[in-house]
Amino acid sequence: MKQHKILQWILYIGLGVVLFILPYPRGLFFAREIVPVQIGCFALFILWSYLKILKKEKIEINSFLMISVMLLPVVYILPLLFGVAASHYGALTYIFRYLTYMVVFLMLSDITKTRKDIFLWLNILGISGIIAAILGIDAGLGLKLNNLFKFNGVIDEYGRVRGVLQYSNSFGAYMGIIFFILIGLSLITEKKSLKVFYSAAQVLPLIALLMTVSRGAIVFVPVIYLLFILLIPTKEKRLEVILSSIAPIIISLLSGKMLTEMVHPILKGEGAGLIQKGWIITVIAFVAAYILSFVLLKALAVLSKVSTKVYQIGIAAMGVIGVVGGVVLFTSGLYQKILPEFLVQRFTQIGSLADITSGRNNFYRDGLRMLKDKWLLGGGGNAWSAMYRKYQSYFYGSSEAHSLPLQFWLETGLIGIIVFVFFIVALFVLYFKNRKSENGVELTVLLIPVLMLLSHSIVDFNFSYVSLPLMSFALIGCMGGLKKKEDLSFSVTAWMPLVLGVVFIIFPISWQIGRNYAVKATAIMKQENLKANDVLDAVEYMEKAVDFNGWNADYMVREGDPQDGDLLYDLNTLYQQLYSLVEQNDPEQIGIVVQKQAAIYQKAYKLEPYNPYIAMQFAQIVLQNGNIEEGLAIVEKAWTLNPMYEGRYQELAQAYLAVGEFYINQGNKEAAKPYLERVIKVEKDLEETNKIALEKVEMTEKTKEYIEKAKGML
Repeated sequence: MKQHKILQWILYIGLGVVLFILPYPRGLFFAREIVPVQIGCFALFILWSYLKILKKEKIEINSFLMISVMLLPVVYILPLLFGVAASHYGALTYIFRYLTYMVVFLMLSDITKTRKDIFLWLNILGISGIIAAILGIDAGLGLKLNNLFKFNGVIDEYGRVRGVLQYSNSFGAYMGIIFFILIGLSLITEKKSLKVFYSAAQVLPLIALLMTVSRGAIVFVPVIYLLFILLIPTKEKRLEVILSSIAPIIISLLSGKMLTEMVHPILKGEGAGLIQKGWIITVIAFVAAYILSFVLLKALAVLSKVSTKVYQIGIAAMGVIGVVGGVVLFTSGLYQKILPEFLVQRFTQIGSLADITSGRNNFYRDGLRMLKDKWLLGGGGNAWSAMYRKYQSYFYGSSEAHSLPLQFWLETGLIGIIVFVFFIVALFVLYFKNRKSENGVELTVLLIPVLMLLSHSIVDFNFSYVSLPLMSFALIGCMGGLKKKEDLSFSVTAWMPLVLGVVFIIFPISWQIGRNYAVKATAIMKQENLKANDVLDAVEYMEKAVDFNGWNADYMVREGDPQDGDLLYDLNTLYQQLYSLVEQNDPEQIGIVVQKQAAIYQKAYKLEPYNPYIAMQFAQIVLQNGNIEEGLAIVEKAWTLNPMYEGRYQELAQAYLAVGEFYINQGNKEAAKPYLERVIKVEKDLEETNKIALEKVEMTEKTKEYIEKAKGML
């Protein structure tokens, strides 16, 4: 029994730590931070399964929601299983993202049964969010706290707060989530002092939200807020939602205006005294919200006795006044005097909710073109990033689809979107089936932050982070634990999740070991006075990195800059350095180096079939080895994978011209003719591309030179 309690405490503490730290390692956007958290989650899942075995309990599968959550990673497996994944490593990493969400859901749905449990998990998320909000405010007020804790990228050059997630829109959505969590905590606590504190604390995420200047988040928060009021059971609780939040809402609008206007002068170094003034305003805002909330919540008992009809009339009147007032404000230009100038500039671009997506319409259109080729199973995890260059309607760089429905459909196809719809329906079925139970308030409190994330994710890439969806699946898991009515009832032995947990954890552990070796390789290469043996050691470490994570093409041939400063070198770059050493000291071994380099290019090409950079690099290796037709076929593929990029036409012309010159130099003009004609045809290819391009693709001077040279040879 004592062992049970100790393990139970370890489980609770472990889950608490995971939930608390979610936003801080850059929102779990990059593998460097994601993988350790996944290892921790799977380790806790193994512990939870072992506890179930010790207690001789089975895993109860009793809701459609649970079934749907378990199906989500399955639909991510299918593209990889059937060989249609656009990026093998991207597909694999997304499988493990959804496995992580699944195990957290299963654990919390099992151990969360009471209001006390809900209060614990919401407090962990709420306190973590308050700290993140303070850091967000600090980002606009001089960065002292962020610099102290070494949080980088928390504000952009335009003065928009990015926060610990390093992206304004997602941080704005996160602040909206924390606002609703704090309202929820105020509703479910019995202590009046805590009610007032949670109410006053709402002013912090609201101020931080305004400082992000995220149009989508700022629009969705009031929509979800109204939904909160409508869904929360009982008249008293609806009134409490309003009374606990109205003061921080009003105060944050006033104080947020003042703080947002300070950001630009502070960024320009012209904010003498503004930083101190900003923090004074923040403290005063919190104190004022505390006092007003105390007074309003004191009046709750009296106001709750008023007839429901009076409230219905009052709410209807407020709605009419709000709509009319909003129309008057925006049509007369009065809003320009209320909101900060920078926020006004952002909101002048909004005529309707649809306008929020106007800058992304091209992404959505391009995404729908991708779906035509991947409609059934999708392209696997990270499909947009892997494929978008082939289908883009003009040249742009965006690794994100900026829409969860589009992203999910593109990654998992028709089968996946059916499962996703099943998941959403099952979530609402569970909620409405249990809404009138004794836990109806708690279920609503858990649902609303999830709806905030899902709604904002329609127009942004919040699910490309691990932190935000993991937070939501934790809340959904708590909902599963509180339900009173079951959809179905069957069970499986606890040995099954234990075995699966062991299998799951092997992958991120292997990836982490691989990363550690890659970091060692970079550390060696960054040394001063580098010696030949150092290069050999770095190559050996990088080869081990590939051995432990042979799915990650970035370890082999990386395109562009590395995500982190401790991973500067890929294996291809190290082989190039090794080639130079061997050429000077042991020329007979050059063939081995060339063979190794060709092997990693070939492997990377198979792992990332939609990557034009890797394709072109591999084509050069194939051509250098004398396989002309195979090499040119890969060059053609590289061009079709990136037709809106002017450089691909130059590379295409250059490759064919080189082959044509080879035959000309051999005196075989007839053999050279089709290759030279293909060079000339590049001009026609570019014309055809420009017929569908939204922005003209210009021909480079080098491409023109190659075409003229080919004409001269003919």
